[in-house]
Amino acid sequence: EIIKPRLWGEGETKHSALEVSLLCLRNIFKLFHLYMPFVTEELWQTLREHGVTDAATAKDEERSIALSSWPNRDLFRKDADAEAQIDIMASIVRAVRDVRQNLGISPKQELDAKLLFLNDTTKGRFEPVRGITQSLGGVHGFAEHSGGTTPTGYVPFKFSGGIGYVELPSDIDARDISTKLTARIEKLQKALQGIERNLGNKDFVANAPAALVEETKSKA
Repeated sequence: EIIKPRLWGEGETKHSALEVSLLCLRNIFKLFHLYMPFVTEELWQTLREHGVTDAATAKDEERSIALSSWPNRDLFRKDADAEAQIDIMASIVRAVRDVRQNLGISPKQELDAKLLFLNDTTKGRFEPVRGITQSLGGVHGFAEHSGGTTPTGYVPFKFSGGIGYVELPSDIDARDISTKLTARIEKLQKALQGIERNLGNKDFVANAPAALVEETKSKA
């Protein structure tokens, strides 16, 4: 989803995005080939028909995915800083979408938002992904918020490394929002009561799979 705006664009940005996408796709096919040999071979041949090959690879290796070399892990080194940037971006987009869903705001309606960063590190990591966050979240722009209270006319949300605020559209019905939020709170309270009952049940804690017990505790 992140790469879509670049693929829709033009020039070098689109070319580099497409090149990386196809590189990842080919290597994913190689990894899955052990478990899905026929499907991955068919997809491999489809890419070849469209001229998607590795110029640095011998032609014999390109004839079949079964003859191709194993993915080079040096091309896919872990980038902790990039992962942190994506985590911030994803948490903001997810939170903004939750606000839209809970308040019945159309996904097509652009919103304004403010962000309060808990530290300079998070603020610095957000800047490289500001544009894509705005695009995926349907946000017109992000302003920095320095106050300790929620701005008038905004709805707060939490994100990884800070607190955000989405400005409510001028045509939204405040009473309708109150009704929806009340229903949402009641639903969450009932879910929490169910979790607490399970954790208070000695038979559940003793006999349920450990992973399920831990998952239930994390929701409490």
